[in-house]
Amino acid sequence: MSSPSAPPPPTVRPLRGRVATAAWGAPALLAPFLTPTSDPTSAPTSDRGEGELPAAEVWFGAHPARPSSVAVGRTSDPDGRWVPADRLPEAERPHVLVKLLAAGGPLSIQVHPDDATAAARAPEDPLGKPELLRALGPMRILCGLRPAAASRALLSRLAPDAVPLLEALGHGDDGLAEAVALVLRADRTARAALLAAVLDGARALLAEPEPSAAAPATATDVATRRAARLALDLHERFPDDPGVVVALLLDDVDLAPGQRVFVAPGTPHAYLSGLGLEVMAPSDQVLRGGLTVKPVDVDGFLDVLDARAPGLPTTATLPRRLDGTGWRRHVTPTDAFVVDEADVDGGPLVVERTGAAAGLLVCVAGTVHVRAGDGSVADVEAGEGALLAPGDDPVELEGQGAVVHAVGRQPGAG
Repeated sequence: MSSPSAPPPPTVRPLRGRVATAAWGAPALLAPFLTPTSDPTSAPTSDRGEGELPAAEVWFGAHPARPSSVAVGRTSDPDGRWVPADRLPEAERPHVLVKLLAAGGPLSIQVHPDDATAAARAPEDPLGKPELLRALGPMRILCGLRPAAASRALLSRLAPDAVPLLEALGHGDDGLAEAVALVLRADRTARAALLAAVLDGARALLAEPEPSAAAPATATDVATRRAARLALDLHERFPDDPGVVVALLLDDVDLAPGQRVFVAPGTPHAYLSGLGLEVMAPSDQVLRGGLTVKPVDVDGFLDVLDARAPGLPTTATLPRRLDGTGWRRHVTPTDAFVVDEADVDGGPLVVERTGAAAGLLVCVAGTVHVRAGDGSVADVEAGEGALLAPGDDPVELEGQGAVVHAVGRQPGAG
C-alpha cells in the first residue's frame, strides 16, 4: 500500500499492452493493434521446436504473466519512465484483464471454474474466470453445448456408425454430459472407432454432389456439411484428438463485428478464427479438454463442465445516459467486472466512474485523447490504453475512435 504521505496517483496514466504469441495466432489480423509501444513477450518460442510463434494477443492489465507497462508520469511521454502494472500498489492495480485476440486457428476446447471451485482447486489462484467476448471483426467460435436433439440429428447424418454417442444423445439434454464424458474417457480402441466413424462419414458426405437449385439444401444439410469440414480440418491440425468429436457437440457460430457472448463458468468453448476483444477475471484457472498441445485435464474438465443450459450464451448491451453521453453497458450475469463501450465522435465524452477500483480504458479504433480533472492525460490509438485510478475525479474523452472501459472487482469485495 502507498504510505499515508505519498501523493495520490494521477487519475490517468498511459498504458502499453503486452504481446503474447501462440501457434494459433493471426498476426495480420492483430497488426492494426501492434503499435510501436506494444511490449513483446519475452519468450516467443514454441516448446515443440517450431521456432518463433506468431503474435496472437495483446494483454492489458496487471496479470503477472504479461503485465502492461504503466507510465509513471501524467502524460504520454515515450521517453518517460514506465513500470510493470503488477508492481503498482495493490489499490492502484486493475483487477480485470482485457485482451485483443486474433485467431488464425482453433484455440483449445476449455472450461473455467466459478470462484468456489477455483478456490478449492488452487487456493493460491482463487478466482473463477468468467469471460465476455466481443467480436471486433468476423469471428467463428464454438461456444456452449448444442441441444442434444440437434447434435443427434447432425451426427445421425454425419456419423451413423457412432452408435454409443448417438445412444447417449438419445437421452435428451440430460445425456449431454454423458456424451462428452463418453468421448473424452474412451479408451484407445473406442476413441479410434468414434474418430473413424466421424472422419469416414465426413469424407463420404463431402464426396456427395453439392445441393442444387433443383434439390436445395436443408438447414440440416448445411450444418452437417459445415461440421464435416470442421471435423476434417481439426483432425488435420490435431490428429487422433478426441476434441475433434467434442467440437461437433458445441454450437458452431459466426459472430459479426459488434456481436458478443458471455462465457459463464462451466461453459465449454473454443475460438476458431477471427478478431475479438475479451474481458475476464485475471485468473489462470483453465481446464482443457482437447485441441491443444498444452496439458489436458479430462477429469477437471468434466468436473467443471456445465451441461445444464445448452445453447449459445449470448448477451446484450444497454445504453447508459451519463450527462447525455452514449456509453453502452454490457449486460452480464457476473459481478467480477463491469464493461462499457462507446464511440467517440468529437467529444467531450464523460467516462462513467465507479470510484471503487482502478479501470482499464482500451482504444479499439481511431485515436482518443483522455484527460482528467487533475491534469493527467493520455493520447491513445487503437491497440493502446490508459489506466484510470480509483476515485471519482472526472475523466473526459475527445477524438474519433472507439473505446472499452472495464473495471474489475476489488479482491475481498462482494
